[in-house]
Amino acid sequence: DTVGQYTSIAIANNGNPHISYYKDWPDYDLKHAKWTGSSWSIETIDSVDTVGQYTSIALDSSDNPHIGYYKNWPDYNLKYAKEITVPSKPQNLLAVAGDEQVTLTWTIPNSDGGSPITNYTIYRGMTSGGETLLTTVGNNLAYTDTGLSNGQIYYYKVSAVNSVGEGPKSNETSATPTTVPTDPPQKSIFEELWFWLLIGIILAIIIIVIILLVVRKKKEPQLQQQPQQSLPQQYPAIHQQQSPPPPPP
Repeated sequence: DTVGQYTSIAIANNGNPHISYYKDWPDYDLKHAKWTGSSWSIETIDSVDTVGQYTSIALDSSDNPHIGYYKNWPDYNLKYAKEITVPSKPQNLLAVAGDEQVTLTWTIPNSDGGSPITNYTIYRGMTSGGETLLTTVGNNLAYTDTGLSNGQIYYYKVSAVNSVGEGPKSNETSATPTTVPTDPPQKSIFEELWFWLLIGIILAIIIIVIILLVVRKKKEPQLQQQPQQSLPQQYPAIHQQQSPPPPPP
């Protein structure tokens, strides 16, 4: 076949080359070849009609190829193509334990693979490296796993999904749910007022009782002294009535 016309080359971050080129008869289509380190991986980018002439390739920061090219008959116009792959792994997965629950947070992957991320898949296990599918959430960056057992350690990983498929899993993280102590209930302002009012009433009663006891103590000596004052007046009268008998003759 006739191959290699209208060639463009770009070098990836790892030093491997990417080549876009036009393949003539009998295909007349656009090809993309990349060196994997041990062999060439070749794919057809566009094969509709006569297409792929005057190609130009560039790589983004994630080494995804972006190709511009000319489409011949019957359109005669400029085309653009980019390689779509699965996303890279989510970043910075963290787990925060609560009461019978664990809250997970993470950040977006470094690359969405050329297609927007639609979902995140969450994996959970009770041993390190033993995670299995737990659930799939939308394009969110947090999830709370509930109904767990306090004191049991749980391990987690997360992966991103786009239109191509699911990407690699994130770093592993773990957390152990524990019982969270609750604060004592706060008294309302009315309960506080009633409390201090009751304390005031009790203190007032105590003060009144003390005053009554003091007044009573002061009156008791006076009552005890009054009969003692009349006795000396009676004793002389008794002594006057009793005279000694006359001596015998």
